[in-house]
Amino acid sequence: MSKGHRKVYIIISIILFAVICFGIYRYRIAKYNNGKKNKTDVTNVDKKTGQKSKSKENGKKYEKSTSTDTENAVKSEAGVSDGSQKNITVEQAVKTASECYGDKNKNTKFVFDHETVRDNIHYYVIQVFDSMEDHSATSGWYYINKKNGKAYEWDLNEDKLIPVN
Repeated sequence: MSKGHRKVYIIISIILFAVICFGIYRYRIAKYNNGKKNKTDVTNVDKKTGQKSKSKENGKKYEKSTSTDTENAVKSEAGVSDGSQKNITVEQAVKTASECYGDKNKNTKFVFDHETVRDNIHYYVIQVFDSMEDHSATSGWYYINKKNGKAYEWDLNEDKLIPVN
């Protein structure tokens, strides 16, 4: 085998190896994303009219990995309380987040992402993002207390909630 053919085989082998690695990477990411995301209702609030619209959007709500634990916590909490205080709805949480966010434009969307528990307090997590025709850019995350509707902005760098209202 000549030196020229050897170089060609090495280059082809490297390219083939890179393509296989990339394929495996894409397969794993797709498998992970399909296991973690569900179709869910998305509530958009129009800034001018205040009207809410619902649409089906793929991948905006993540499954709870500990759904049984969360259900048990909610059941036990309900058993202790007198039942006079009701949780706010997802739509109310989205509206609260839209009222708290300052830098609104026509592309700004507010989407319920998931529910979570921090320090034994249940929150709705609302994603705020600007939706362009070719991409979207997340502007922030709001945690809305399910019991009293208080809004908190999530400081991603320090992983803490900052009261908004």
